[in-house]
Amino acid sequence: MTPTDSNTPPIRAARTPGLVAGFMLPLPATGFLLAHRGIKRWAVMPLLANFIVYGLVIALAIYLLTVWEPTFDFNSDSAFAVWLGNVLTKSFDALKWVVFVPAVLVISYFTFTTVGMVIATPFNDVLSHRTEFRLTNPAAPSPTSIGYEFSTMLWSIRDAIGILIRQVFWTVLALPFLLVPVVGFVPLFLVTAWFGGVGFLDTAMSRNDLRNHHKKVVLRSRRWQILGLGVAMELLFMIPFVGLLVLPIGVIAGTMIYCQYDWNRLLRDAGLEAPKGFVAPVVPAK
Repeated sequence: MTPTDSNTPPIRAARTPGLVAGFMLPLPATGFLLAHRGIKRWAVMPLLANFIVYGLVIALAIYLLTVWEPTFDFNSDSAFAVWLGNVLTKSFDALKWVVFVPAVLVISYFTFTTVGMVIATPFNDVLSHRTEFRLTNPAAPSPTSIGYEFSTMLWSIRDAIGILIRQVFWTVLALPFLLVPVVGFVPLFLVTAWFGGVGFLDTAMSRNDLRNHHKKVVLRSRRWQILGLGVAMELLFMIPFVGLLVLPIGVIAGTMIYCQYDWNRLLRDAGLEAPKGFVAPVVPAK
């Protein structure tokens, strides 16, 4: 990325970038998306890729359930054994639709955001890069080619998979709470929201070669802002049709969070050395 004027003061984070600040961030992110024609196509592509993948997965799951016909044959001439086998066969045939289909849909919902960050990484990297460039150089066209933008995707994919693995681990720990009436869904929702927020921010951080020890500086100090963004995104995803824009808006919002901070100061205060060739985002003063 082309660095901006060194005399331009870096944009500062809000005084209290907490839960509310993160929760409200989708609003300016949506406005940013609608105002910049050049990045809209990169917002649509990951969305389509994610829905195609999940559509295929759900269709495959339903097909497998259709061809799977559980049978219980006790190899006995007893009338009771034959009756019991028929009852169990019919019961399990009905149960597979009652249990497995909702399970597939629930798993799809709670993994949609993070898995989407993995499969749509190449598109999200371009979207994040162009968002960052528009924020730091609003009047200039992007100087980099698409090939250059795609060259950073391997690191981003690796980091996105790492986030997914951690989310799966914490999701498994949160699942037993679903047995608790009324509030049992809260731990699972918060886990999903947190890792969704982390994933959105991680797109910009990984693309700029920041590794886990660099990322911890922001993840620890801005955890409420990140959680607020994740909660807002998960709530938006629950709304029919509105949820279709969750992923690109989240990527833009995560990039906005990334551009809010003076990374040189943050890394210096944490005693860390910036990656070789790292250029911290500098947003022109308005």
